[in-house]
Amino acid sequence: MKIGTVEVRLVVGAGGSGPLRLGLYLHGDGAAAHTSNSALKAMINWADSKHGLGVSVLAPNGCSWWQSPAYTCTGGSVPDDDAANATALVAALEAITKAYDVRGDGVRYYGSSGGSIFLTEEWIPLQGAGYPGVFALMCGGVTPRTYAWDTDNALLVVRNRLWFTYGDQDSLVPDINKSVAAFKSKSFVVTSKVIPNAGHCEFDSHGEAVGIWSANP
Repeated sequence: MKIGTVEVRLVVGAGGSGPLRLGLYLHGDGAAAHTSNSALKAMINWADSKHGLGVSVLAPNGCSWWQSPAYTCTGGSVPDDDAANATALVAALEAITKAYDVRGDGVRYYGSSGGSIFLTEEWIPLQGAGYPGVFALMCGGVTPRTYAWDTDNALLVVRNRLWFTYGDQDSLVPDINKSVAAFKSKSFVVTSKVIPNAGHCEFDSHGEAVGIWSANP
């Protein structure tokens, strides 16, 4: 289904009762794991066991969360400097939480490559106070933008917990390391896992992300 400019695909866990735990996947550039439903399928066992609502969201431009909605997916770079994608995602989350009984104690995020770039650069700095949660950041991450909320407020910061997972041969390692350092400098709880002899996303990122979700009920 389409919510504003964002395509949404979801799976509701079988069994359980009460409000649903929300898990959200933000794809990498190209959106292969969204269009193939592989990320959504990887959420099914988690959704069933944790009484969860698994959601995969497609960037407004159809291919890249960190690129502007005007980006045509044909090469080059048109960064989302106006944070239009964050605005679109807020609208989608608001619609989802109106349509489903969702828990209010934090989202379970899974970003892959460009999705992790979007989460670290744009989403957490702008929306981390209103939409906090556990962030499984696979093979990506950059230095965050200026924060739109008070990172001196420890009660807000502690509600956002970050797990970076990446290969030691990934070309994005320098950017990821800078992202880790930047969040640690703001006293976020940050955990890093480095996969030996792995290049960019050359590991089971679905399994790693869902494992992080499951370990943080």
